[in-house]
Amino acid sequence: MRPFHTDTNNYTLYGALFGICFPIGAIVLELFLRDLPFSLASIIFLHQEIVLLWMIDSAPLWLGIFARIAGIKQDAVNETVGHMQSIINERTRNLEIARNEAIKNNLEKSRLSELSQITTRAKDAQHLAQAALGFISEVIGSKTGVIYYAGHNNLFFLASYALTQTEKQKAEIQFGETLVGQCAAEKKSLVFNEMPENYLVIGSGMGESKCH
Repeated sequence: MRPFHTDTNNYTLYGALFGICFPIGAIVLELFLRDLPFSLASIIFLHQEIVLLWMIDSAPLWLGIFARIAGIKQDAVNETVGHMQSIINERTRNLEIARNEAIKNNLEKSRLSELSQITTRAKDAQHLAQAALGFISEVIGSKTGVIYYAGHNNLFFLASYALTQTEKQKAEIQFGETLVGQCAAEKKSLVFNEMPENYLVIGSGMGESKCH
């Protein structure tokens, strides 16, 4: 049980309470030995007869002071331990961040190496685009994708990933035509968080599935 938040105050209280036991015990013992009734008059009589009782009465004060000094030292120790624990926790977090960053960097290097190998093995631009699109889709977790290359005022279909043949609606798109053409005309990207239902159809060797 900790009535106070600091050991300084708790130790002071416990020391004083423990010290009270000495004068109470001494008075009760003397009353018993002298066969005196337990009363204020008897207690005053004992203090008049036994001077040592006055010193025993000061036990709660001295034990409280000594205990308080111990509590102050204990609070200092607790503060030091808490500070060290904070440093340890901060360094642990920094090490975890550094570890995650190292893993991320190694993964990026591995992916760059794999992409470099894909580039080296490519026979032509279309083969390169197809292989690169598959690699990129896997890395970013995309279910499908298309690559166009830009001409003077139009875009030409080059490669697709997991799209059915019917979705390659146009082999050529003019700048400003459709969202893709508009992106090319404005030379900026557009990001859509919500696509219309049944907007894409993903195909495989065994069938097709609408992407929601």
